Amino acid sequence: NCLLCSQPDQFLTAFRQLASDDELLARLSRNARSSFERYYASRVVSRKMIELALEVAGARKWVLSDAKDTH
Repeated sequence: NCLLCSQPDQFLTAFRQLASDDELLARLSRNARSSFERYYASRVVSRKMIELALEVAGARKWVLSDAKDTH
């Protein structure tokens, strides 16, 4: 998905390699797109947000109903 570098000279070397290697560029592009679609596309993120909201709402409902039972 990406080229990882910890030093500026490594970044420059990796960037030059990417600029001169069409197959590497194509492969990284495909893999990055695939990762985006799998983890960050709006349909994926919105589904996770809805699931989390429902989970929180269910927990809140349980807490509120439990509080009513104790009074």
